[in-house]
Amino acid sequence: MTVDTPIIGLVGQYIVPLALSMVILIVVRRLWYEYLIQNRDPAFDAPLPDGSMGWPLIGETISFALQGSEFYEKKFQQHGRLFKTHLFGRPTVRVRGAENIRKILHGENDIVTSYWPATSRLIFGTDCLSQSQGPFHTRLRKHVASAFSHTALAGYVSLVQPLIIDAIDDWCKAPAGVTAYPECRSLTFRVSGKVLCGFDYSKEETASLIDHFEDIFQCLFTLPINIPGSTLNKGLKARDLIAKKITENIQRKMDDDDTQDALRILMEQDMETGEIPSTSATVCRAIDLLVAGYASTASAACSIIRQLHDNKHVLIKVRRELKDHNMTQPGSPLTLQDMNQLKYVSNVIKETMRMSPPIGAAFRKALRTFELDGKQIPAGWTVLYSIRETVGSSDIFADRNNFDPDRFASERCEDRSGDRYNYCIFGGGPRSCIGKSFAVMLMRMLVIELARSCNWELLKPESVKINQLPTPHPVDGMPVRFTALNNVDHNANSVVFSCESEENPDAN
Repeated sequence: MTVDTPIIGLVGQYIVPLALSMVILIVVRRLWYEYLIQNRDPAFDAPLPDGSMGWPLIGETISFALQGSEFYEKKFQQHGRLFKTHLFGRPTVRVRGAENIRKILHGENDIVTSYWPATSRLIFGTDCLSQSQGPFHTRLRKHVASAFSHTALAGYVSLVQPLIIDAIDDWCKAPAGVTAYPECRSLTFRVSGKVLCGFDYSKEETASLIDHFEDIFQCLFTLPINIPGSTLNKGLKARDLIAKKITENIQRKMDDDDTQDALRILMEQDMETGEIPSTSATVCRAIDLLVAGYASTASAACSIIRQLHDNKHVLIKVRRELKDHNMTQPGSPLTLQDMNQLKYVSNVIKETMRMSPPIGAAFRKALRTFELDGKQIPAGWTVLYSIRETVGSSDIFADRNNFDPDRFASERCEDRSGDRYNYCIFGGGPRSCIGKSFAVMLMRMLVIELARSCNWELLKPESVKINQLPTPHPVDGMPVRFTALNNVDHNANSVVFSCESEENPDAN
């Protein structure tokens, strides 16, 4: 019996090398896994969390980049409230659950410390709030907090309101409609730039700066590969351009009196204490605040537009509350005190962020080995605590898939019925979001001006698909047509609201 020579040649030329390659890949991946789990602390009986460490060096970063938030969702479904993986060049544990998050946030500087991927540290430097550690972070946080005091916020209202009114007016003048998410990015960038750094650019200049900010934002959670054309390379170039703009503003503030923005407040405080940081440190801190205040508020603003559109009865209740407080006139001056009285508006914002948390997770690094849910988290590993999955899976919220601002009303207070970290939108502990009061104030002003000045309709409501990364945003940008309210009684100088019953959700 003879074997056909061409078949033998085919086996030798293709099949055997392919089989050997597969075996080598399997062995290499197994050796990589064994190498990483050597980090297991033998002093702890608890096993490592379940999960995969992926491929050598790259881990599961490519899978994460391709799948986005579905990567985490599938892992949680498979492994429960925590799992191990390997992302951005580091062994990582992703965690959800209020009890687990409480332990992490209250363990700052004991079991964990703040940690960002290498690309983020390259962008921000080490002199800013998000990247600082220990006593320096405590001092810097106290310093930066002065820019978000009640007095400071009250002063920002007159800076923010004209920008919101101007944006909504432009939206209403576009008969074909606008794309909501890019418009929200433009608005929140102008607001953040004006309030935080004193930027006062035209809309054309703003559009150019937003492109650079997107380059910065896109590189924060990538592999630290700095070669021409890489995401990190683009981000570093964009950072340098933004830094130049901020440096120009710093010089101008030293020479002239201008708006009482956050940067000026911090500079004046530095001069009073005599602890004046270098210009480069001030620039790093300003970029840090701008990035923190830009993308997350743009996401929340877009979510507000969508939720008020989809839940007309909620918009009616907002308008009724404005009427009860004599705040229905479009563009009439707002004050922080007036806005703080609008409890239902505040609950709308809380519910919007519950349904779509602007920040999905936050980074920490284990300082020493500790346990969560009976699994050990080895010292040196990255810990990602999940805000989105914790809030989204919490059982303390009744009918949690339903948009219901009244769940936060004093009669129900669902967010206080269990562990408060079931609603951890702004984090917690010594690293809670320092600008949360400013973000909420901005959202209140947006809700008020939208409700009392226009109606709007989604042009493609059936096709709104949300991409969760890096912050929740509609894939198609969400086309919307805004229409100015015309039912103005000019004699009374106020908007006449019909405030139909909540049982008529199609009203207005």
